[in-house]
Amino acid sequence: MDKSEIKSLLKEARNLLQKGNDGCNGTLVITKKILKQDSKHYQALVLEGAALQQVGKANQSLESYKKAIAVDPKQILAWQGVAAHYEKRGIKEHEELLVAYKEISNILAAGEDKSKYLDATTKYVGQLQSQGLFPQCVKVLARVIKSHGNSTKLSTMAVSILAQMGNIGPNEEFLYLLCLGFLHGMGSATDEEYRKYFQILFKQENYTTLEKVCCDLKPRFNSFYYPLDYLCRLYVENNLSSESSNDVPLFVEKLFKLYPSSSFGHFAQGKVLFEQSHYVDAITWLKQGVESKLHEDAVYVLLLCLEKIWDFDGVEEYCLKILKNENIREPQRFIIFNCHSYIHQKKYKEAAAAIDKLPPDRDVDILKALIAAGEGRKEEFEILRQTIVSEDWRVELCQALLQNENQSDHLINLTQKYPENFDLLLSCGIELLKLSNFADTFDIFQKCVPIYRNHPVLLCYIGQLFVEENELDGALKYLTEAYKALPSSEIGMYLSDLYFKTKNIEANKELLKLATKKLKRSKSKWAWLRLGMLHLELNEPSEATVALQSAIRSDHSDCNVWETLADAYYARGSYEASQKAFEACVKLGAEPTYPKLKIGVIQRHLGENEESIATLSELHDYTPALVELSKTWLQVSSKRLKEGLGISVVKAVSECIKAAVKVLNSHEQILGLTIITASIIVASDLNPNSIFKVPTTLLRETGKIDEFVDVDLKELLGIGLKTSLAVSKNSDSKHLISFQHSEMSKIYHKLAVNMSLDTLDKAIYHAKKAVSLNPSISSYWNSLGLVAEAAGQKATSQNAYLKSIQISPANAKAWTNLGFLYHSNGKSFKAHFCFNEAQRFEPSFGPCWIGQVQQM
Repeated sequence: MDKSEIKSLLKEARNLLQKGNDGCNGTLVITKKILKQDSKHYQALVLEGAALQQVGKANQSLESYKKAIAVDPKQILAWQGVAAHYEKRGIKEHEELLVAYKEISNILAAGEDKSKYLDATTKYVGQLQSQGLFPQCVKVLARVIKSHGNSTKLSTMAVSILAQMGNIGPNEEFLYLLCLGFLHGMGSATDEEYRKYFQILFKQENYTTLEKVCCDLKPRFNSFYYPLDYLCRLYVENNLSSESSNDVPLFVEKLFKLYPSSSFGHFAQGKVLFEQSHYVDAITWLKQGVESKLHEDAVYVLLLCLEKIWDFDGVEEYCLKILKNENIREPQRFIIFNCHSYIHQKKYKEAAAAIDKLPPDRDVDILKALIAAGEGRKEEFEILRQTIVSEDWRVELCQALLQNENQSDHLINLTQKYPENFDLLLSCGIELLKLSNFADTFDIFQKCVPIYRNHPVLLCYIGQLFVEENELDGALKYLTEAYKALPSSEIGMYLSDLYFKTKNIEANKELLKLATKKLKRSKSKWAWLRLGMLHLELNEPSEATVALQSAIRSDHSDCNVWETLADAYYARGSYEASQKAFEACVKLGAEPTYPKLKIGVIQRHLGENEESIATLSELHDYTPALVELSKTWLQVSSKRLKEGLGISVVKAVSECIKAAVKVLNSHEQILGLTIITASIIVASDLNPNSIFKVPTTLLRETGKIDEFVDVDLKELLGIGLKTSLAVSKNSDSKHLISFQHSEMSKIYHKLAVNMSLDTLDKAIYHAKKAVSLNPSISSYWNSLGLVAEAAGQKATSQNAYLKSIQISPANAKAWTNLGFLYHSNGKSFKAHFCFNEAQRFEPSFGPCWIGQVQQM
């Protein structure tokens, strides 16, 4: 067959193929005839493949197409046949299908029909995408867009594929940006596509385009928050144009309607308020945002606000937080902020350590000078000051504070030099207040008010000025307002102390309890300490202990807290815990006088009298220690008397009097006299021949407290009468006067009974005087019963004992004395009853058992 005949046969085969299954067999006959002559005839192989496909012989069809491709791979028909083979069978993923799509796309790329090329390419990309071959997809789409231009379909496909890729390189990112920009221009981008568009623009620092795209979406601001969030972010990071910056309040308002928890919305609102000088409100917004996102630029604005209101605790806190992030762009600015906070808090060692991280410059020299001044290193400060090129008010303030003379004048001169510098004015005012220069302080604070009327530290120190002037209502007003604006430790302490001063217990308790709940442990010590002190004042030692233990957890090294905790333990009766707390005070370097005094008292309570005497003796002539030492010797004398150690009692009484006499010229005179009387009462039961050493000052006006003389018991009891009478004359306390009458009654009673002196009438007089002044004291009535019985006034004695028992039914002494009285009157049954009652209430009281035996 020649070429013309083959051409005619091919035409006939095509016509038959178009007739469907009926013509396919004819097509196959013709193609078989042609292929018999030329087995590599491309068109015959393609027609054969098409016919076989149509009659359902798919595998044979595919083989025919493959043979055709082998003959001429640059022609499209066989490739289309392979693609159709898989498409008709519903096979969407196959290596041969992928190759077919690729070749079809490549062949059509050189053709004139753009739509067919794009359609074929779309299928090829779809096949690549279904098999997860995303990089190949991107390459194909990039080539198509570059050669044939972009379209919504191509951009949408590219964006979808790129979104699935995760990490992408610069080329892919460029395509992403190109397609997203195209979709934005066409107005067909979805919310999620815009989100990605914003992310890439921001990543590439293409802030101008990002701002424009976000602003273009203004019609969607009521339903789509991403552009608003990014506009706020650009503003916070100083990348928004001044024109758009004017609209930030509007952006924030709309953003919060859609996304109330937006961190960048909070940051932007805070920055707007900062620029309007509303620092306290700005801090509230910025802190809320920073809680969820520790953003570098937001923290910087927050630090500016905190420094403006002198919240240096807050500055330190947020500096330390942000500096933990190793990826911040400008760590130096936060280190400088932190140095300032340390210096204001007098943490000079921490400030010096922070400065070491900074490169040398003028600002660093200033910081070093401030540290040297704060630590009192004058020479070093002067050297540093002279290296600073231009004037700096902070350095000049330090120079003024280092002056030994006319410090007030130097401070006032500074305020005249810098009349508009609020920080300097306030600093000078505070220093003048410390110098008690109230008039100039007031004048300077008045200059501060027009500059920043509601500055919390200014309000605080105006309140302190009012405290110094004893205008407590005004002080309360200013301090309350200051604490509301800045609930810092310093202002909180001043306000709480004012509540203590004005006895405003409930307000103080509310303030302190709220502070302990809100503040972190490291910042709450002042509140726990004062809450503990308040509970102590209210006689609530258990609650005080809990609060003070929390204060200790905040700061283990604070002597004041340990001392107050020790007082709380003592008030609660936890003597061993109290002693350990006082010992901790001493170990921490506290002034030891008060802790040692209390340790000595506690040792006495624990029965450790020798240790108590040793501890208290270390404090020498400290009046409270002498009082407590005399009390310890009094306790020793009573104990030794019960043990029958007469000689030891004599020594203890002598030592008690020796210590007590030393306080007679102090404000504790009455207490000293009372202790002397009590010790003499103890000695009254000793052998009349006992000899005591007493200071001569107790015997004559010209006597001395360190000159001693021997006296017998009779002389000692006479001294007791003098000391007791002195208390009665010099005291305004009805209770104490009645007690001294009771003591004098006992002495007169002892003189009568033990020394046969005619003093019972005086004993009865003073006993009756005691009960008349204070009839509710059971022991006074018991004493009256004893002296009346000794005087033979049995009816009076009986009535006195019964009155004592009526007041205190568990008084074993009164029951026993009444029993002996009944026994002496022959009333055995009543005596037996009284001794039984005494035994019931106090089984260890020996005399009641003796009386019982005498009844037998």
